Amino acid sequence: MVEFWDEPAFFRVKGITFTKPPLSIWNKIKPGSRVLLEREPTNMHDRHAVRVVFDGLFIGYCQKELSEYISAEVLKHGCIGVVAHKHSTPDDRPSLIVIPLYEHLCPFCGNKTYLKKEMRMVDLPDDASDGQCSDYIACEMSPGLNPDWYGLIFHGVCDSCGKFVEEWV
Repeated sequence: MVEFWDEPAFFRVKGITFTKPPLSIWNKIKPGSRVLLEREPTNMHDRHAVRVVFDGLFIGYCQKELSEYISAEVLKHGCIGVVAHKHSTPDDRPSLIVIPLYEHLCPFCGNKTYLKKEMRMVDLPDDASDGQCSDYIACEMSPGLNPDWYGLIFHGVCDSCGKFVEEWV
């Protein structure tokens, strides 16, 4: 299992050469395209397998090294993914890199949206006690400051209202 501090920011889609998505579908996939992430617990090669689906068509799997973690996140948060990078290698093997996005309710409009998750360092003022950390977690870390605290943040632009959402946990 991937530890909390080692959460993957992205994963590679495997098996594209076997699924051979039609060229018409492959050409539609661009950086920024959203894909569905679906658990496949009956997969005989990986009980944590996560299918990657674009435009209703299965195109591949989350890489096996991260499938247990991504599968748990899909179950817990209702993840989807966004294509970060697409290319073909010199031997003409297609490749996709996907960033998981997590389902949240927008605090501005109340609609469902999907946000990126990452760890951020925060510098706390000298007078901050452990009980007051939440008062300071929105501080931006400036170059040269020593980070006192790591925070987990979900962030992105709401699909409905277009406002930037930042939620610390």
